[in-house]
Amino acid sequence: MTNSAIFGINMFDNNKMHERLSETLYDKILLGQNREVTFSDEELDEYASALLVWARERGATRYSHWFSPLTNSTAGKRNTFECIDCGGLLTDKFRGKELKIGEGDASSFPNGGIRQTFEAKGITRWDYTSFAFVEEDCLYIPVYFHSFGGESLDKKTPLVKSCRALAHATKRLLGCFDAMPNTVKSVVGAEQEYFLVDKDLFYARTDLTVCGRTLFGAKPPKLQQLHDHYFGKTKSAVLDFMRDVDNELLKLGILAATEHNEVAPCQFELVPCYQRAPVACDQNQLIMQTLERVADKHNLVCLLHEKPFSYINGSGKHNNWSIMADEDNLFKTGNTAQRNGIFMLTIASVLAAVDDYADLIRAFTASATNARRLGGMEAPSNIISVFVGDKLWSLMNEVGTKFTLGKDTLPDFPHATDRNRTSPFAFT
Repeated sequence: MTNSAIFGINMFDNNKMHERLSETLYDKILLGQNREVTFSDEELDEYASALLVWARERGATRYSHWFSPLTNSTAGKRNTFECIDCGGLLTDKFRGKELKIGEGDASSFPNGGIRQTFEAKGITRWDYTSFAFVEEDCLYIPVYFHSFGGESLDKKTPLVKSCRALAHATKRLLGCFDAMPNTVKSVVGAEQEYFLVDKDLFYARTDLTVCGRTLFGAKPPKLQQLHDHYFGKTKSAVLDFMRDVDNELLKLGILAATEHNEVAPCQFELVPCYQRAPVACDQNQLIMQTLERVADKHNLVCLLHEKPFSYINGSGKHNNWSIMADEDNLFKTGNTAQRNGIFMLTIASVLAAVDDYADLIRAFTASATNARRLGGMEAPSNIISVFVGDKLWSLMNEVGTKFTLGKDTLPDFPHATDRNRTSPFAFT
């Protein structure tokens, strides 16, 4: 089958919704992907009914509210679509209520100390901005996860709140230029690096099986000194693995735009296409799970730890981030004085934000595993800095002196700026 034939077949995306939902509900779903909306009970039942029919066509026999707790992984429980009626027969019970909300014990999930020890209820709520999908025999419905009192217990809720806050602030900023975009969204392309290890060799190392990284061992005679693995020819066994990963991801509506050998031996990288930030995070979780699942079928083990081996590079996750206003990238220059004024003010705002909140940026990237990689044998350093390139730096210093803020033409900076691997926050 061609890529276009299998693309998104296991994802309840906009095309599926357009075919199966009423025009009114479909338009409301599209609107909800960019702003907060509410659904009536009738609309929830209609959506749940269409989702159930589609999921069963894809072979699903159960459903799960799929969320991201504070464990750096995903979670959920498998629920049945049916119940036993008064006559002792099986009947469908998946309605709008089951779609919208779920409940579970959250006492065993980390919460950062924001709850009393006796508070145990966890509530899941449907995230209508992200697409449901089928994997094997289960329908997975992306949801938010919070406590009975409303405290966020997941990573998606604060992310969505921050995206909405950024959109609101950006619209206020653009209003200074009499620009009124309909939508503003954060767009992310998250690169995923990983190691592949033969399964027999993996299980021969207790530290790898228990910790996901080696704790001791002799230094290999050949590491990455020759720089021959990076962008080198990929071995046939790895290519077979990559092809299977590509096909599985295509079924989930994820296109692997780029794949290549990374710097360290047995290290590789997969880069998906850009998506809205919350969707990109969901897709990154699916990518990691798919890499691990497919590797197992190829008698391999996929290591996602940031620093599984000493003396060689670890695995980073570069986030290529932009702010889009009606599909216009605010980090790109334009052809008018007004548009270039917006560009310069956007860059200045980002610089001010990084300067004011560097400690927070450092905190949410300073996981125990990532700390083993940063500032060691590879970039970036542990210090939060911003690299903008010589041309943009010179231009910023000239604002208000040699030219006005709203200059008609500016250099095409993405092609005039070198990469800086020692700056965690770089304009490229």
